This record gives sequence, structure tokens and C-alpha cells, in this order.
Amino acid sequence: MANLRKSEAFASALNFVTEVRSRVNLPNRVVISDNTLREGEQAVPLGVDDKVMLAHELDELGVHQIQAGCPGRSKLDQQAIRRMKNEGINAKIEGVVIPYETGFPWRKHIDLATDSESDIIQIIMISSPILLEIWNISEEQMIDISVSSVQYSKDQGNYTVYCAVDATRTSLNFLKKLSEAVVNAGAERFGIADTLGVAIPSAMNLLVQTLKKTTGIQIEVHCHNDFGLALANSLAAVEAGAEVVDATVNGIGDRCGGVSLDEIVMALETLYGMKLGIKTQGLYKLSKLVEKIMNFPMTLSKPLVGERAFSHTTDTHVRAVTKFPPSFETISPEVVGNKRRILLGKYSGPIAIETKAKELGLVVPADEIPEIVQIVEKISVDKRSPLTDEEFIDIITRITKR
Repeated sequence: MANLRKSEAFASALNFVTEVRSRVNLPNRVVISDNTLREGEQAVPLGVDDKVMLAHELDELGVHQIQAGCPGRSKLDQQAIRRMKNEGINAKIEGVVIPYETGFPWRKHIDLATDSESDIIQIIMISSPILLEIWNISEEQMIDISVSSVQYSKDQGNYTVYCAVDATRTSLNFLKKLSEAVVNAGAERFGIADTLGVAIPSAMNLLVQTLKKTTGIQIEVHCHNDFGLALANSLAAVEAGAEVVDATVNGIGDRCGGVSLDEIVMALETLYGMKLGIKTQGLYKLSKLVEKIMNFPMTLSKPLVGERAFSHTTDTHVRAVTKFPPSFETISPEVVGNKRRILLGKYSGPIAIETKAKELGLVVPADEIPEIVQIVEKISVDKRSPLTDEEFIDIITRITKR
């Protein structure tokens, strides 16, 4: 235990047994496509400087692909993408085109996306009966627009991705027909959007398996979190062979958001044993930066990068984690750039008190600890929150000065 490496992970061994691994069809490599600068903007709009700055941060982290916006709709996005390219961003930069609005000049938008020097053009098109009816588009018209837009983008020399919006509420037979049509038109990747977050993992697995067999090309998934299943569905998609997963920093996005970048990265690395080439130590810093820039606070208990993700309060937990961290920490908090926090509350006993005092460089007489435990309990209950370091220091100072 003394030789534990901070990079070592202690996940369930069952994740890797033959009976489990034989049920999945993991791809050789998973591409993480960060959508913070496009999907995230549906929650909080960003200016050019912020977009470019965040793109550099994502690139430094090693994110493989950055969905940077809609250059056909926004001159600001055009400027941002050009700057990203001119400033040497290594990640692939993707521009989005949405060609289903009535009278939408999608050819012009593809031209503008091409002129912005996007590495990838993603064409997003509604596919479900509900949305097609709202836009008064038949399935045949939808396929015609999809094929024409993919062909036009390919004619401009673009690496072209096609994504079916609301795919999980679209019939599987229609999706197969649609996917065959856009692949024949030149699409090099087919995207599945669980736009309302209404699929369950088994359904997502089936959908990815089916469309991989149908298309023979890369499958990308874009999962929303309306029922809290975005991460589970993304992992189910990867288990079925999906090679590209969309995510955003802190899961920020439309309505309930989507897959959180830190969670999909660490789940694939820690629970599946994949190597993504991402500098995970920067995940906490990036989370805090996005939280500040977008003024979109995260819950304290946010997995991995939350302030309390690696916090411990009770004596049993504090005793165990200080003796052997994996007892209550699957990974070291430093792996994601976070840190362990000892919080003092109602159930904190002598061990937690002594550990916190040592952390703060305080000396606490042993005979005073029982009283301190009682004071900590009362204050934490009264304020309905763990004590701050300042409050604990004040308690110790008052007691030792008596």
C-alpha cells in the first residue's frame, strides 16, 4: 500500500473479466469531440475571444476534436474558427450546418463553413416523425435534403459528418434507409443524437450496432441528460462500437445538458482501461475556468471535478482514506487535478478532528478533543453545512487560549 502510484486506479475487477468483455465490441480508439463551444452556447453564449481561449485550453488538454460553432449562421463563429486555425490549434475544428429551416440557404452556409477553414463540416438534420411534422417535411424530402447537402459539402472538399437529430425517436428502418443514402452521398461519419435523452442504454447499444452494420463507417453519438442517462448511453454506444463521443465541459448544454467531458474521459480510461491521450490532470482547472467564464455554477458534489468529489467526513472514511486512499477513492484526486478535502460535520469524530488539525498545522490537546467534537456537531447542524477552515481554526484558538 505504501508504494501506491497516484496514477493507479482501483475500479471493479469485474469490468475486465472475460464474461463481461466478451459482451462488448469496443473500438480500437475513441475520439472525444468537445461541444462546449456549440452545444454549450445553447446555455450561455460566448464571444470570439472566449471561444478561442477555451479552444486553446481544450487543445492543451489533448481533446481530439472541437465543435466550434455554426460558421454559416454566425460571423462571430467564422472569426473564431479562423483564429483557431491561424493560432495553431491541433485539435480538429468542426463547423456545424443545420439545413432544415424553411427557405434555409444551406449551400451558402456550407460555403461559409468551408471558407472558415473548418476541418470537419457536420450536417445536422431532423429525423423523427414529430420534428418532421413540425417542419412540414416528408421523409422523402428529408432524405433528399440530406443527400444534397452531404454531396455539396463533399464537392467542396470537406470531411463531412452527418448527424440525425432525435434519432432515438426515429424508426430504425428509416434510420437504416437514411444512413445508407448519406453514406452513398459521401458521408464519412454518421451521428446519432439522443436529442431528448429518452433512450435507455440497451436501446442505444442496439441502435449503434445496427447502424454500424448498415453503414460500415464511424458512428458518433450525442447524448442529452434529460433523464440522467447521457453518460450511461454514451458508454453503451462505445460498448457497441461507436468511435466518436460528444461531450461538453461540466456537461453544460441545452436544457439538462449532456455528457460531462471529465466523466466520459475518466470512465473510459478508468472503468474500461482505454488510453485516450488526454491530460486528465487539467480537467479540474478547465471545469473551474468554464464555470467562471460562463457563469454557470456546478453542484458541489459534481463527480470528479466538484469541490466535494473527494471529500470525507466520518471517522471511518477519514481513517481508511488516510491509511490507504483507494479504500474510498477509486482514483487519486490529483489524476483530474482535484484534491482531497476533509470536511467536519455532524458525524466527524476524533480522527477527523485530528486529521483536519494536522492538515491546518494546528496542535490540539487530546483532552480537548471530545468537547471539540461536540462543538463541531452543533455548529454544522445549526448552519446545515460542514465547517469552513476558518470556523474550525476559530474553535481551536478559543479552546487552546482558555
